[in-house]
Amino acid sequence: MNCHKVGYFPDEVVLQILARLPIKSLFRAKIVCKLWHRLVSEEYFVHLYNELSVRNSMVLVEVSDSSESTNMSLICVDNLRGVSELSLDFLKDRVKVRASCNGLLCCSSIPDKGIFYVCNPMTREFRLLPRSRERPVTRFYPDGEAALVGLACDLPGQKYNVVLAGYHRTFGHRPDGTFICSVFDSESSKWRKFVSLQDEHFTHMSKNQVVFVNGALHWLTGSACILILDLNYDLWRKMQLPDEVGRGPGNRVYLLESDGYLSVIQISEAWMNIWVLKNYEREDWNLVDRVSLRCIRGLVPGIFPISQTQEYVLLATHKQILVYQRKSRVWKEMYSVKNGSTLPLWFSAHSFRSTIFSCHTPARFYPDGEAALVGLACDLPGQKYNVVLAGYHRTFGHRPDGTFICSVFDSESSKWRKFVSLQDEHFTHMSKNQVVFVNGALHWLTGSACILILDLNYDLWRKMQLPDEVGRGPGNRVYLLESDGYLSVIQISEAWMNIWVLKNYEREDWNLVDRVSLRCIRGLVPGIFPISQTQEYVLLATHKQILVYQRKSRVWKEMYSVKNGSTLPLWFSAHSFRSTIFSCQ
Repeated sequence: MNCHKVGYFPDEVVLQILARLPIKSLFRAKIVCKLWHRLVSEEYFVHLYNELSVRNSMVLVEVSDSSESTNMSLICVDNLRGVSELSLDFLKDRVKVRASCNGLLCCSSIPDKGIFYVCNPMTREFRLLPRSRERPVTRFYPDGEAALVGLACDLPGQKYNVVLAGYHRTFGHRPDGTFICSVFDSESSKWRKFVSLQDEHFTHMSKNQVVFVNGALHWLTGSACILILDLNYDLWRKMQLPDEVGRGPGNRVYLLESDGYLSVIQISEAWMNIWVLKNYEREDWNLVDRVSLRCIRGLVPGIFPISQTQEYVLLATHKQILVYQRKSRVWKEMYSVKNGSTLPLWFSAHSFRSTIFSCHTPARFYPDGEAALVGLACDLPGQKYNVVLAGYHRTFGHRPDGTFICSVFDSESSKWRKFVSLQDEHFTHMSKNQVVFVNGALHWLTGSACILILDLNYDLWRKMQLPDEVGRGPGNRVYLLESDGYLSVIQISEAWMNIWVLKNYEREDWNLVDRVSLRCIRGLVPGIFPISQTQEYVLLATHKQILVYQRKSRVWKEMYSVKNGSTLPLWFSAHSFRSTIFSCQ
């Protein structure tokens, strides 16, 4: 199917349409044609899709057939699309949903205490978290059922944190005031732990309704305040509720999020008052809505707000999910339990959003991505090697800035080290493939007519100029190779292949060692790429052939050709290689 001939829509219009599809429909649309597949696979689209999805808040609720049943079904209630059923069977475990944030769920294993998963039920991706502690659960709450569990998903940064927090408790005694917190960081894939003092009490609903805004997790406490964990500094602090909020008999208070802002909802016998914290720094609460509950008077004692936006509020009772449309002031039943389930819906209800958020979170900069520079430096005499991942810092959804981040793995210490510098270079796919290791440094060819060098002894970047005679104009292509331990540059024009070798590395003294006529392979020249060379021959790749040029006899020969209809050119994934006895261990 040729999508360009259907409808004549610009790419941006197609993107806006696709970004409003449910994820399941989006995955089907992705295989319609190459254009849609390309558009949906771009990072800009992921950013756009998530940006639109977070505006549509839903309710996710676990429903069981009976109190003794082990079969739990996951019901998603969407104000726009109605009710759908989800499954966590891809986890291959019996789990309980403990927290939800921006499309991800944090689930704990029911049979195995201390086992936690982070998953996206829409894309069915999941990650089994490493254990936060080695010894079994005995003295501390954090791995137990009574812990506070928080999930903080940073959509722009494409990273997340899982928080397990609770009181220190000597076995057989009541908890003391020592508050222990374990935080899992998706970027480092490690847990960190810190201890503080708290004396708060949490109900089941306040544990469920943890809110992530402004880089911090928020829980409602029993002492009329909000307990905040700042994940940037690992600090606990408190925030006061609105002055008008009463906690007396008949008044119940809930903590929610509303379009990126912290919100408090107070429910009394006849009214539902909604506050929003517009100014987070000044703790300036605004009363934005006051809703009469007279038309649902019989449900008020057992109603709990779960999720909200500026347009609607989703609430749960024992057996119903209701929606209140704030503009039209209309109540509507979205879902009701038909069987005899004894567990109330609000007991396991969570706010939820449908996003394309991967549990296997990429870093915020390129090094782990396809666009990274990847280098391998093998020191044969020293029997050691380094792996280098380097690229630009890039905030998700934006172009890279000039900050160049480099991670280096050392085989001797079995550790990574990282350093940051400033670069403003551009790399083609071939220059990324053709990284050259000579003189204890890695070399890449850049788009600015120079060579970028990483000295692995000092972790320093520097530049080297190409030979003066090298032209980078139309019809001239330049490649960086190694030639018997020396750095070499090959320039290919329409009729000639010129080969330079850097005999004197310190003085950057380039010598033109060979000039090869390309007339006998004129038809292949536009798509030919040098891959490897010695003083005796040069190996080159085309779309479907590997050729060798014998430098002494000046003879061309085909070494390999692709017989099938492969569309990927051979030069796209061709690398120089040597057969050695070099142990990876």
